[in-house]
Amino acid sequence: MLEVGTVALAFAAMWVNVIWKELAGDELDHVVRLWIGNGGVCFFWAALVLVFAASRGALSRALCHPWLVRLGDISFAIYMSHEIMIRAYLHYGGREIPWSAWVQYPLFWALLLVVSYLLWALVETPARRFIARR
Repeated sequence: MLEVGTVALAFAAMWVNVIWKELAGDELDHVVRLWIGNGGVCFFWAALVLVFAASRGALSRALCHPWLVRLGDISFAIYMSHEIMIRAYLHYGGREIPWSAWVQYPLFWALLLVVSYLLWALVETPARRFIARR
């Protein structure tokens, strides 16, 4: 329950942050607006990290599912490959594919996950082992 409340609090803080920044407008100093816009919720996210680090709640246990752990493993490969795949899709006529977006979008994600898993398994993991041996 603490985890769900902390998640709700962090997202509520983000929402309030955006609203408050918009309402304040030009009356706030530029530096204050910048801090509010970019880091004003950092304390709420720190609390979220601390609560999840304890790993005692149902949400923490659910996030320890092997599929989600593997998704965390390949997340860097997703980050590194998604932009390349989007640009390749657009460059090689992805917009002219006769399938609807309802078909293309899940296919893109499936391909992205497969490519990212392969990058993780064939590049990232062996590189990590090589570096650890040195």
